[in-house]
Amino acid sequence: MRRIKVGLVGCGMIAQVMHLPYLSELDDRFELAALCDVSPGVVRALASHYQVSRTFTDYREMLDQADLDAVFVLTQHHAEPAIATAQAGKHVFVEKPMAVNLDEADALIEAASARHVQVMVGYMKRYDPGYLAGVREIEPVRREVRLIELHDVIGPNAAFLAHHKILRFDDVPAEIVRVGAARRDEAIRRAIGDVPEAVKRAYGLMLGLSTHDVAILTGAFGRPEKVHSVEIWDEGRYISATLLYPGETRCVFYTGTTPGLHRFDEKLTAFSPNRVVEISFPSPFLKSAPTLVRTYRNREDTYREESIVASYEESFKEELIHFHECVVHDRSPLTNAVEGRQDTELLLQLVRTYLGQR
Repeated sequence: MRRIKVGLVGCGMIAQVMHLPYLSELDDRFELAALCDVSPGVVRALASHYQVSRTFTDYREMLDQADLDAVFVLTQHHAEPAIATAQAGKHVFVEKPMAVNLDEADALIEAASARHVQVMVGYMKRYDPGYLAGVREIEPVRREVRLIELHDVIGPNAAFLAHHKILRFDDVPAEIVRVGAARRDEAIRRAIGDVPEAVKRAYGLMLGLSTHDVAILTGAFGRPEKVHSVEIWDEGRYISATLLYPGETRCVFYTGTTPGLHRFDEKLTAFSPNRVVEISFPSPFLKSAPTLVRTYRNREDTYREESIVASYEESFKEELIHFHECVVHDRSPLTNAVEGRQDTELLLQLVRTYLGQR
């Protein structure tokens, strides 16, 4: 099996909890060749732990100096390092959201096309064996589904991360923090314009949380034809929407946060006349906790409720295997840059619809 040399840009929580352990475990597929983070302490400590010889605090230096096949972009604002990676002729794994605005998405797609490299967006739930089992249960009745419920109301991640050791150092220069925040604010302004703070907060929630919901929805049912209506309330902490699908099918989507509860509640439910399928996701930070599928239907003149546990395999690990296969065999990923752009466009439609209703 061909090993590919990879570097990481951004060595924070998601890198430490998920990507680094699984890249190390999959050492028959990946060679950890370089690490980059704006925190010198973090990058040194992780390089020592994972025995990585090349370390950087500037991703441009890493792209210029390290011998790499692919780069994992795991920073808070992904666009600039992802675009630079593609321009350098290296394959890109970019955590969600791929882009804050469509200009960023188009620049990444153009760079990847020009250099003939693959771009994969880190929607790990699309590779979740439980989710895939749920989609298989939906498929026989998909054309009969009239109501889709997409529900994502969660508490803080901190409760689910408490058992993980996450390295943090107070050594990032203040100017880097300031510039990074300013660039993200400008990227959001380019996406949605000068809007009330509640709308800006809601768009931030969509980028952080709803991207996963959009990915699982479109993976099961495709793209909606239209955003019918949107509500944003509680200063942007809650969002609800109605999405129109062909025929009589509607998706009711609502999301928000419950900061006082250590609870994770994300479900995709499909209602057809003769079968209901519910896919229920655990916190992604509870490793090996399975995604549960529940079906409700009549069979042999009896009403039956069934639960399916498809696998205890980790979706983060499964997506890495898929990325390796795409790089080695030059195949477009299931969750590619074009899909990432479409997801950003759908989030922007939610904002535009809300603003148009006011």
